[in-house]
Amino acid sequence: AAASGETFVLQGPPGTGKSQTIATLIADALGRGERELFVAEKRAALSVVRRRLERDGLGPFCLELHSNRSSKSEVLEQLREPLELAGHAPPAQRDTPVARHTKARARLDAVEEYLGEHNA
Repeated sequence: AAASGETFVLQGPPGTGKSQTIATLIADALGRGERELFVAEKRAALSVVRRRLERDGLGPFCLELHSNRSSKSEVLEQLREPLELAGHAPPAQRDTPVARHTKARARLDAVEEYLGEHNA
């Protein structure tokens, strides 16, 4: 649903991987050059997802608007780093979840193509 641009609600009991799923969906969207808005009722949920994104090197692309960092000057400061990063060539391919997914997908596509050519 997320990859096709549909709006949906992700819900479930504690400990079922919602935060990891959300962080993965956001990372995937960022990898495709898209923007995402993540809204949560509880600040703790926002913090967990942000920590996961920061761990994977995507912290600069998170704009925090729910706390004391939401003053105009703080928002502008938060925007500075990703804008600076966007002006530079991307860093060397890191072993992030998005990079691992991209590599695995390329391998699977190659296998599918090979099987299609040799099973016709």
